[in-house]
Amino acid sequence: MRKKRSSKFNRIVLNQLSKVKGNLLVASVCMICYTLTELLAPWPLKIIFDYILLGEPLPSSLFFLKGIFQRGEIFSLVIFSLSIFLIAICKGLFSYLQIYMTSRVGYQVVDILRRELFGHLQRLSLSFHNRTRSGELLTKVTSDTNILKDIFAESVLTFTAHLLSIIGMFAIMLAMSWKLTLIVLATLPILSYALFYLYGKIKASAQTQRRKEGKVASRLNEILTSVSLVQAFGREKYEKERFETESAETFEESIRTARMEAATIRTVEIISAAGLWAVVLFGSIQALQGRMSPGEVLVFIAYLNNMYKPIRNLARLSTKFVRAKVSAERISEILEIEPEIQDPPDAVEASGLKGEIVFKKVSFDYGGDRCFEEGFFFHPSGSEGRAGRRFRSR
Repeated sequence: MRKKRSSKFNRIVLNQLSKVKGNLLVASVCMICYTLTELLAPWPLKIIFDYILLGEPLPSSLFFLKGIFQRGEIFSLVIFSLSIFLIAICKGLFSYLQIYMTSRVGYQVVDILRRELFGHLQRLSLSFHNRTRSGELLTKVTSDTNILKDIFAESVLTFTAHLLSIIGMFAIMLAMSWKLTLIVLATLPILSYALFYLYGKIKASAQTQRRKEGKVASRLNEILTSVSLVQAFGREKYEKERFETESAETFEESIRTARMEAATIRTVEIISAAGLWAVVLFGSIQALQGRMSPGEVLVFIAYLNNMYKPIRNLARLSTKFVRAKVSAERISEILEIEPEIQDPPDAVEASGLKGEIVFKKVSFDYGGDRCFEEGFFFHPSGSEGRAGRRFRSR
């Protein structure tokens, strides 16, 4: 049953994604370019500190920059400081294009998913709607699809971009100083705990939160649609207390989820600060001993800050993925349900129907006298139709 549920949900999503492959390709190229500019960003600082301010000789690997240095220190300083600004512009441009493309794709996918879900609800049998709270269905069609929008719109490619940035930065840092890289590696187990152990707890809390939100929406819908009966029987206070009880439960669960999310993010930030402190201390010692240049230490610290930043973002994205997974499961529960009454395989589709609907010898019973309809008919022309009925006791 779960396999069927997953395949039906995936078919809707993958079918829509296949229609926007061009946009996804452009967004992926922008993502790669954004990652490259992020990896390139700290290097102008190294050139300025080591080869302009400290006057160290230019290495052979940077021979293509000799023309700039030959025109003087001020000119070189202007060029390389300006390159920091140009890299930032390129980085912002690629980020903008990626977000625009992925957001467009995300809104399209969620729009199709919402339409499919609504159409599926229309086809389900009345028995399903009788035993299912309308507020719960309303939450799934609106709120749950909006949560999925964030994942389709930005989180998937953003997650990939952060992951590529971390891998690229780690590779460069390892090439620069394996000793300082070991300090960074020492912080990863605790970060993994924050990202994966707390991930499971947040998922369970998010599931409970979504269920309680659905109950609150159902209760509100029931009360608003029957407010006349509530007032007629003087049940305003009773219904208010019931709603407040369910709302309080939702509030407490929401606070619990938010607390765990905050704990995850704060844990990452504390471990990041500890790693930064250790790298600054030991990197400075390496520079004083002549094993690293000040520019290399500066670049290493810049990479470390930039690497911890996507890790913190991954912690935030992990909570979004948790919420999206819960919402996808809730939507899949509806998509897997089939109508109890279905047309047989050999059913013939009715088309071109004309004429009128006629009821002849239709009987009914009030519990006493039995009556029947002698000649009631309805013409499909609306208000101009003719209807005549005559009853008699039997």
